[in-house]
Amino acid sequence: MQTAAEIQQSFLPKRLPCGPYADRFAIHAAMTPAAHVGGDFYEYFMVGVSTLCAVVGDVSGKGVPASMFMSMSRTVLKTNARDGSPLESIVACSNDLLVEDNGEGMFVTLAVARLDLLSGLCELVSGGHEEIYLLHQQGRLKQFGAMGPAIGLFEGAEFTCQTMRLAPGEGLVLATDGVTEAFNPDGTQFGESATQEVLRAAAQAAPDVLVSDIFKTSARGRDFELKI
Repeated sequence: MQTAAEIQQSFLPKRLPCGPYADRFAIHAAMTPAAHVGGDFYEYFMVGVSTLCAVVGDVSGKGVPASMFMSMSRTVLKTNARDGSPLESIVACSNDLLVEDNGEGMFVTLAVARLDLLSGLCELVSGGHEEIYLLHQQGRLKQFGAMGPAIGLFEGAEFTCQTMRLAPGEGLVLATDGVTEAFNPDGTQFGESATQEVLRAAAQAAPDVLVSDIFKTSARGRDFELKI
C-alpha cells in the first residue's frame, strides 16, 4: 500500500514548463488522500507554447483498484489531449478507450479545462463532475454542472463543451467532493455553501493562497481536516 501511495504521488505534476507566456497565468494544486491511496487526481500540462490544460478527476472507490484506474484515466486523457482535437471529442475518445478494458465497472468523474493563453479563451468539459467554479475578481461565482456522464461507464457517451473568455483577474477552480464532504473534528461537514464562501473571500488571492484557504478553514472559521 505504501508503494502504491508513493507511485500515485509521483504521478502528480511537480512543476510546469510554462514557456514564453508564463506571465499570463498562475496555477496551483494540492491533494491530501484520506487513506494511503485513493482515486482522486489532478494534472496540468502545456500543449504547445500557448495552451494550458488542467484536469481534476475523482475515481469511484478507494484503495489500489481506484489508484490503478486513476493512473489509466490520467494517462489516456493526457495522451489524447495533445492532438488538438475539440475538447468534447478528447473526453469522448478517452471514455471509449477506458470502457474497453473496464471489467470491474469502475468510473471517474472529471473536469477538463483548456485555456488559450493568447486570447483568454477557455474551454471546459465536465464528465459527471460538479465542483467547477468560475471565480470573478469581485467575488462573483458561477458553478458549472455536468456536461455528460461519468467516464468509463459505457461506450459512445457524448459530451458538450462550455466556452468562455477569462478576463484578467478571473480564475477557474476545479475540485472534488473531497472538499465539500470534508468533516471537522466535531463532525460538521464543510459543505457546498462554505466552499463557495471561502472562494468568494479569496477571489483576489493568488492560487496557492486560495487552495490553502480551502484546505484549512470554513466560512465560519472552524478548522477542517480535508479528506479526499
